[in-house]
Amino acid sequence: MLGVVKVVFRWSGFAKRLDNGLEAGDVFVGGMVLLDGETLRISFPTGYRVVEVRPTADGMGDGFVEWRGRRVFGEKEPHIVLSSSNIVPAPPSFLQSSWIVFPALFSVGLGAAVALFAKRRRRVSGDELLVERVVAVLRRHGGEMKQSQIARELGLPRSTISTVMKVLEEQGRVSRVKVGRDVVVKLQ
Repeated sequence: MLGVVKVVFRWSGFAKRLDNGLEAGDVFVGGMVLLDGETLRISFPTGYRVVEVRPTADGMGDGFVEWRGRRVFGEKEPHIVLSSSNIVPAPPSFLQSSWIVFPALFSVGLGAAVALFAKRRRRVSGDELLVERVVAVLRRHGGEMKQSQIARELGLPRSTISTVMKVLEEQGRVSRVKVGRDVVVKLQ
């Protein structure tokens, strides 16, 4: 590793406010992919505890939940529900504008943003769904295609298709052969 890239930005609407907590996850429409060496850490403000997390996190600590390594998240994943440890009466209605919610949501969004954009973000439509879409494309083309053609036909980045191919290859469902500059994929 030569260095660390840290990206900071404000993500409005990252989490939604519940009666007694916060919920995040519906912003990941289509899911997402983490590659080897990548980490997604969602940080949350003090005074909250994790009630639900999906999929199972690789690490949890005081104020954060984290997933590491190669992983394909499903639709609207990762998903986390937090409960306020201290029940505080609702603020007066004149203070309930969205700017009051930003400080709490900002730290949740910031933690996710740093991890998501440290390396390029990839969107997919879920592990099983994406794998099956790739297999369906291969079947439509007689069981053999160039990997770059699969990426073009599905409208996905080549790196995402490459990650899916590694999974399919490990499962023994495809084989890949390099022919010149192209990688030819064959269904097994």
